[in-house]
Amino acid sequence: MKKILLLFLISTLTINLKSQNSSVPPLEREVTLSISNESVPFVLNAISQQTAVVFSYSPNVISATNKISIDVKAKSVRHTLNTIFTGTVKYKVKGKYIILQKE
Repeated sequence: MKKILLLFLISTLTINLKSQNSSVPPLEREVTLSISNESVPFVLNAISQQTAVVFSYSPNVISATNKISIDVKAKSVRHTLNTIFTGTVKYKVKGKYIILQKE
């Protein structure tokens, strides 16, 4: 039930944020998340839905089994990724794509 509510809220926010995010660089777009005990790919998907960015990464870089919790309010994607990965992953931007690589 919580996942459904979260996805609904993210979808609603996505409609409002897509137009304002198109001129803001991908790593500087704002995101608000409150997620507990979910996989990193789930969190990256939530960020994607709010900011209209697409993450690209190898399964060797991001573990789908590790669970994380994150609570950010109106923080940049860069700040949010730094919070998630704490210096273990670097990012490159190509258009709307954020490519995640091992540090």
